[in-house]
Amino acid sequence: MQGFAAFWRTTGFPGVAILVLIGGLALFGYSFWTGRHFWPLSIDYSYLYVAGRLWGENISPYGDALPQAARAIVGRDLVAFAYPPNWYGLSRLLALFDPATSNFVWFGLSTAMLIASAWLIAAAMMSFRAAFTPLAKTVAPLATGSSGLVLMAVLFAGFVAATKGAGVGAYLGQTSMLAFFGQALLIYGAVKSRQVFVVVGLVILLLKPQLGLVYAVVLLFGRRTWLSVLIASAITGVLALPALLIGGPGDVIRQFLSGVTGYGSRVENAPDAMSGLGNFLWRVSGVEVSSFAWLGFAAIAAVIASPLLDQRLGAVNRPLAAIIAATLCAGLLIPLHDWDFLLFAPLVGFLFFLDGWALILALAAALLLTRFIELFELLAPENTWIAHQRVSAAMATVAMLFAAASSIVVLRRRPS
Repeated sequence: MQGFAAFWRTTGFPGVAILVLIGGLALFGYSFWTGRHFWPLSIDYSYLYVAGRLWGENISPYGDALPQAARAIVGRDLVAFAYPPNWYGLSRLLALFDPATSNFVWFGLSTAMLIASAWLIAAAMMSFRAAFTPLAKTVAPLATGSSGLVLMAVLFAGFVAATKGAGVGAYLGQTSMLAFFGQALLIYGAVKSRQVFVVVGLVILLLKPQLGLVYAVVLLFGRRTWLSVLIASAITGVLALPALLIGGPGDVIRQFLSGVTGYGSRVENAPDAMSGLGNFLWRVSGVEVSSFAWLGFAAIAAVIASPLLDQRLGAVNRPLAAIIAATLCAGLLIPLHDWDFLLFAPLVGFLFFLDGWALILALAAALLLTRFIELFELLAPENTWIAHQRVSAAMATVAMLFAAASSIVVLRRRPS
């Protein structure tokens, strides 16, 4: 503790921010390296790569096509393809490389998106720097100066890189960093009133429809964002068109939904291995609610919560309040894996606006998003990846309950 105090006196906020960045990126890179036994392709990224190769040969990857072709293309067995058809263009582009090169390109893009997302969210938060609490200004005095944007981006990038979601995403080759980048574009566009950023952010988020649809629904009710939602939906339809034409619209939609349904039957997608209130409901009662139902509940809850948050956050514009509401409701209700927790990292940027119990609860949630959550995995009844995932899912649900409690504290205050 004395060593850290001496470091703080010598370097101050810039030194701590750089230290967090170096540590976070080191953890992020290490996570990618620990997944090398999956190479030349990370396990989850294999699905996108094989799909891109099949689409390039005018073969639809849905149904039995991808499992049958996977062994010949990437040397491993895969199950049915459960990604939406709007992945066509990006999958085709990534499949132009050989498997090993494509894997490193994907990791390089993920790293670039991490840094770009940190800058976008820091820029959005700095727009409200006058609303930082006195405590935030004391801890990070330079955050309100001319170099504040760079320092905030460095600090935020380090935090994101150190999260469990970023690490597992790098290890498996997941798409969570791309969705996070879409969310960052969405936040930046909402704060800066740049609808182009909102549109592009939504198009990217709709590549992960179980999350993107929540944002689309809540922003559809916004006076300044409804048109952006319609444009993003139209672009998504155009992106999906080639895949629909190759496999036939009816067959693609039917096989895609069948793949999504079968996805839920695997052990890693069981209710106790995914976060959300459904995790606790299953543990207590054994009742399993479908992901489609939770998606509907999250969208409805976000629409209701959005105006309530907007009334009490005087420094926050209505589109941003809608995005905060969508993020909280999605995290609390939709069943998600630990690599998807990355999407809740932007909420950490709002710590600078909180004080009292709202700040304490939000800090607890933020801490559980980092690798700290892995300490709880030591409590797993057995040392297996699925046992660790079950513990991680439960603790992530606790994290979102802390975040929701922090929001309730804010909602109970007098409107500003």
